[in-house]
Amino acid sequence: MERINMLRRLNGNILGKSQENHKFSGHDLVTVYFKQQTYNRGICKFPSIPYKFLCCTGLVEQSDRYFPYRIAKYSIMLMFIFLVIIIWTPYIAQGHFQDIKIRFALLTGFITPLIIYYAMLRKKKLLTATLSKLNGSPPYDKKINLFALLLCCMPFVYTVWVTVTCNKRKAAKHSAYGYDVESIPVQILLVSSKCFLSAILRPVFSNFVALVFSILCQRCCTRIEMLTLEIQQVPAETFGIPKQIDLIRRKARIEDILQNIQDIFSLPSFFIFVENFLSCSAIIGFYLYNDSTKSVSHTYAQSFLHTLNSLGCLVLTIWVVGGVPIQMKKVREAFRKKRRLRLIYICDQGENPLDGEYFENSDFVFTGCDVISFRRSLILAILGTLLTYTALLINWVTK
Repeated sequence: MERINMLRRLNGNILGKSQENHKFSGHDLVTVYFKQQTYNRGICKFPSIPYKFLCCTGLVEQSDRYFPYRIAKYSIMLMFIFLVIIIWTPYIAQGHFQDIKIRFALLTGFITPLIIYYAMLRKKKLLTATLSKLNGSPPYDKKINLFALLLCCMPFVYTVWVTVTCNKRKAAKHSAYGYDVESIPVQILLVSSKCFLSAILRPVFSNFVALVFSILCQRCCTRIEMLTLEIQQVPAETFGIPKQIDLIRRKARIEDILQNIQDIFSLPSFFIFVENFLSCSAIIGFYLYNDSTKSVSHTYAQSFLHTLNSLGCLVLTIWVVGGVPIQMKKVREAFRKKRRLRLIYICDQGENPLDGEYFENSDFVFTGCDVISFRRSLILAILGTLLTYTALLINWVTK
């Protein structure tokens, strides 16, 4: 009941019905307008931490207008390139091609963020326009900012975990291109700095892109849910052609926003899926190619963290994004039922009904490069695939 009341209030604000229910003074209107124009520097009501991420990485046009954001953007670009070099170079310089084969899933995960970043930069204008179109949607800032803050803490947790569990002498030698490092403080510095920087590239960057994708989809779901609630509350007597045309027009606006989100995140979402799925499969690769008696604890620690993060990112993102076709189906069913009641009501009045084809189009489903359809059933497919290969692995090990 509380959620329904909240949706009613939000719906009234978006449709302009608040002008009938609330009388604002001139001072109140100026205050509301000022807050809307100054929140997030005039782009939209977007959670502050994810928005700062977009600005610092240069993924919105707002970042080009301020010098600190431009510095941050170019610094992040250089850091990404530097990280890929220092992660891959030790394996090539020391001739550890077997290690590359074993760790291919994890190493590939440090290249996909560059592809994601480049794809997002190309859609910077469209992303900025999409954020402005979603202005006025409920932000849920506190919960999202808290979750984003937890993502920011991941590099520190990952660094401490790996530094404590790994063989510092061996890891430092690997980072120093095969040269022995005798000093323990230098070993800790090399290992911790490399782990911290690599964690920023992956998984933090990919997680933030997935978070922005999920926020936009969740806001579209909220708008569709409010539209469904309004259709259900409209009496059949007033559900005439003008009202139906208004609903069709508003649904078309939501579909335009959804199409923009699809254009922005089609390639990034595909590589986020590939990156996280490979990370989930990495631990299986360690069991396949490594003898358990020779494997070191930090290898399992890193694999566990990457797998836990990747599986969580996949499940949460697909669950939120997969809610869009569900809400689209609900609003279509609500319109169809209300239109049927309207036909029963006007059967003797000679009114020509509006063709329902304008509203009852096919469901909208997000895809990754038209290869992966993001429905909630995909979660079971992923878990089933991983469990199947895990069972095969256990059977292979026991033999």
